[in-house]
Amino acid sequence: MRKKLLKYKLQYIINTLGIKKINLGCGYENFPEGWLNIGLFNEKNINYAQVKKINNAYVLHFDLTKELPIEPRSIQYIYSSHFLEHIPFKQAINLFKRLYKVLSKGGVIRLVVPDLNLWIRKYYENDEKFFKDFYKLIKSFPGLETKGEIFAGQIFGYGHKWTYDYDSLKDMLRKAGFAKITQKKYGDSSMFKIGVIEPSRKIRKIESLCLEAIK
Repeated sequence: MRKKLLKYKLQYIINTLGIKKINLGCGYENFPEGWLNIGLFNEKNINYAQVKKINNAYVLHFDLTKELPIEPRSIQYIYSSHFLEHIPFKQAINLFKRLYKVLSKGGVIRLVVPDLNLWIRKYYENDEKFFKDFYKLIKSFPGLETKGEIFAGQIFGYGHKWTYDYDSLKDMLRKAGFAKITQKKYGDSSMFKIGVIEPSRKIRKIESLCLEAIK
């Protein structure tokens, strides 16, 4: 009963606010206006499963491995950047199925993840500059020096649970029901004003794989 009441309450709030865009696993630094920004936050002033307004943006403290409290075919845009790699593979598959249900016909989902193929290519090309430049921007574990260590840190560090290349991510989207799956460049999208939700950050530009799919 409590679960049903919670879902009803959240859906009522979403409908009242007229929310058509959701930002999944956004973290603390990216709360764009006009989106429902969903993630797990440790701040005491953000209660679980309650929508809060922060700097004119709506934020929902919610576990995305659970069933989304959103009506089918009610969302136009879904965005997720560097979140999927933080949940286990099986949970990601289930999440894609739920996202397909809530997306309206013709709606767009955009996913941004670390690009496994890029990392492998840079490793075999012996591109030490790529690894050193990346490690300077964000360190997975302290004291890493070789490209192999930094590569391993990318896969096993930062709380990562899985890794993706274009083929594997496309296959997951296709199995969930998505069509017209295309690879995009960072900052290039069919979504309206993508720069609002996908800010220009060097760390993301140099290592990201971006895919979009239409329902």
